[in-house]
Parts: sequence; C-alpha cells; structure tokens
Amino acid sequence: MKYHLITLGCQMNISDSERTRTVLDEMGYIWTDHEEEAGLLGVIACSVRQKAIDKVYSKISMWNKQKNKRNLITFLTGCILPDDKEQFLKLFDLVFPMSELKQFPEVLNQYGIVTPAGLRAMGNSMHMNESINEFWNITPYYTSPFEAFVPIQNGCDKFCTFCAVPYTRGREVSRPSREILEEVKNLIEKDIKSITLLG
Repeated sequence: MKYHLITLGCQMNISDSERTRTVLDEMGYIWTDHEEEAGLLGVIACSVRQKAIDKVYSKISMWNKQKNKRNLITFLTGCILPDDKEQFLKLFDLVFPMSELKQFPEVLNQYGIVTPAGLRAMGNSMHMNESINEFWNITPYYTSPFEAFVPIQNGCDKFCTFCAVPYTRGREVSRPSREILEEVKNLIEKDIKSITLLG
C-alpha cells in the first residue's frame, strides 16, 4: 500500500515527518508524491496557525468523501491543541501524539491493517504511553541531501500566553547530549552541509 504525508508548520514538524516516513517505510508502505494514489494518508499538523488547521479540515473533508469510492485510512499527529484534537478524533481514523509513533504498527494492526512490522509489534510488551526518548531513537528519513533538522528537546515549561507548545507537545524534555552529538556526527559523515538544532 502507498502512503502520502502532508507536513504543516515549523521545522520541528518537518523533523517529525522524517521520522514518520522511517516508521511507515519499515512497515512496508511505499511513499508516493501523489495523494490520490495513496491508501494511507497522514497529516503532521500544526495548531499554532489557524491557516494550517483550516487546511487540515479541508483535506480531511475531501479524503472522507473519497472513502465512498476507495479504501482509505487517514491519520493525524503533530502539534495539536486539545480542542482541535477533540474535533479531529471524529474526522480521522487514527489520531495519536508524536511520542507514540513507534506504536503505529500495533495501532494499525488493531485497526485491521496487518503489516509485517505490525505482527512483530504484537509480540512486544510495549506501552502506549511511550516516552519521547524512544521517538528520538527513530532514524529520520532525511528528505534533503544537504540539510538536516536535529531535535535537541521537546515541549516547554514556560506556558507563555501567546504560545501553544506546552499544550501540543507537553512539558519540556531535553534529549541526551550524546544522542545529539551522535546524530550530528552521522550527518557530517553523510556530507550534510546545514544542520539546524530544534527545540
């Protein structure tokens, strides 16, 4: 089955999207640039900008209409405010936080889609409330041959009145420095010219 992802928002969401592609590739799905060819459609969402949320509503409305004509599974993850998540739960087949990305094979299997990775996941005693540290261990599918985004922390403890991050990504968690340095070292060895640290 082919899949297509739409990534909205900041560079952190781009980085999340690259890890999502790794997980989907390992599940046996095949990337397509054309969403009309895909049987699995996902959005890496951004609740920070209303324009991005409007685009999510537009896409899911169109996709749900297409379900009358073809088999289609939709999912949503990324930066999602609680109020937005409540609405999207009614519209998407699957909605999950990015920290639970490694559970995706198991979740899809429970939804009725069996993949080789899903069968392996069933045999593991993994918990749905997986930490962001396990998410960081997913090697990204870098989409650029010269530029890479490397997350160094997730979430925030500041709760500024103008910012949604503590509500969409949770409390602040720092990534271990050895993991950051290892990822950067590997990128340099791959001749990546531009590395952006995200947090």
